[in-house]
Amino acid sequence: MGAAAQQRSPILSRLLTGVFAAAALFHLVAVVHPIGNSASPMRHAVFVAINAFFALAFLRPRPWLVWPVAVFVLHQGYGHGVDAWAAWRAGHLDLQSLATLLALPIVAYSAIRARDP
Repeated sequence: MGAAAQQRSPILSRLLTGVFAAAALFHLVAVVHPIGNSASPMRHAVFVAINAFFALAFLRPRPWLVWPVAVFVLHQGYGHGVDAWAAWRAGHLDLQSLATLLALPIVAYSAIRARDP
């Protein structure tokens, strides 16, 4: 990321680092103690690594970050979108999916900003 882009969004980058670190911790706990959904410990372990990667990547966002973020946003948008819709149709609100879906545009925006010269 260029120096100008880094100066424009250091707070957002730090915020996303914290959010991804918290998500990694959530999944780490879920590896040994099931939380909320019925995901397997192995799936949670994979998301420990994914969230740790993004926590570190958003410390100093680089232009290439937009590509893994694009994959992540598509995957999470589909998965949590399906979960949120199923919960809604069943008459309840999936707050975890809703929070994820609301955060995804911010994650994408931050990665796109990292491409600015």
